[in-house]
Amino acid sequence: MKKLAVFLVPLIFLSTSFAEAEEPSWTQIKSVGCHTTDTTCFVEISGNFVGPSACKSNSLRWNRKTSPNGNATLSLLTTAFAAGNLVSFQVAEECYQDQPNYPTFRWFNIKRD
Repeated sequence: MKKLAVFLVPLIFLSTSFAEAEEPSWTQIKSVGCHTTDTTCFVEISGNFVGPSACKSNSLRWNRKTSPNGNATLSLLTTAFAAGNLVSFQVAEECYQDQPNYPTFRWFNIKRD
């Protein structure tokens, strides 16, 4: 019985951490736009600030030209904003390189409310 407990306890903690990681945090887009002086775009989200402590904000940035799928990201997030859809972001652990006072993201999901 003791061997079974030694096996099951880590398994329970492992499955709990995976379940937490898979739960997206859905939020509303408050605004979306791009700079006119460079190719940086941004999306402002509702709720708590996100990102690393050095750049926590509710405004996430990406480069529409150099980020993979940057223009598609702009199109999809603009459409989600116009439709009032909810979004979930996987925020990066590093700040946005071109404006290090803002966070960036790795991927996002969109869903109907």
